[in-house]
Amino acid sequence: MTYNFSMQCIDQIINSAAKTYYMSAGQLNCPIVFRGPNGAAAGVAAQHSQDFTVWYAHCPGLKLYDRTAVYINSLKHCSLLKLCLALKSFDV
Repeated sequence: MTYNFSMQCIDQIINSAAKTYYMSAGQLNCPIVFRGPNGAAAGVAAQHSQDFTVWYAHCPGLKLYDRTAVYINSLKHCSLLKLCLALKSFDV
């Protein structure tokens, strides 16, 4: 499944989970990691080839890690997931 299906739950991602920390004055946290393919790929039609990276990157409360970034490429995926969870924040 591609990351385009995150649009089905975007309200919960942006307006609930990402803002929980701010709405609770820093008392509550919602550390969670979403991982999945994003963008154009073979076998996915036009409606499943959008790239929502920039959209999520501009949402307050979200931290976005793109595995195609140069400094991230040197990290193993397991290490990246551990890093995201250790930050105790909302990561995409």
